[in-house]
Amino acid sequence: MPTIAEDSGIHVEALGGELGIHTRRWGAGPEASDGEWIQYFLERMRKERNKRARFHCVVALVSSNREIAFEGECRGAITDSLEADYLPGLPISACFKPDGYDRVFSALMTEEKNRVSHRGRALHKLREFLVSRAA
Repeated sequence: MPTIAEDSGIHVEALGGELGIHTRRWGAGPEASDGEWIQYFLERMRKERNKRARFHCVVALVSSNREIAFEGECRGAITDSLEADYLPGLPISACFKPDGYDRVFSALMTEEKNRVSHRGRALHKLREFLVSRAA
């Protein structure tokens, strides 16, 4: 049976490879609440000058005869504080401002977020692939 799986994370230039797929388990620990995690993250970022970051997502399509990966990326910057309420399970959404936008992820309208987000871009590539195979 064909299967689709997805994983994503954030890469913050100032933190090197500390986050990535380990984003949620990083810093305050895997059992930390959203509030504890984001408090730790913002405190850690306070001393950093380079606030550039990028979300990265990989969506995998696996079937009996193929394995294909579709990648999406969204570049932006970490804000100094929370600029909106965050989405449950995604506290960093309230302090990541995508390039070209004046609002953080969690303040964007759903349509805007789907257009610019790393997941939206990866899933768009998957959809295009599936549509091209159905034609």
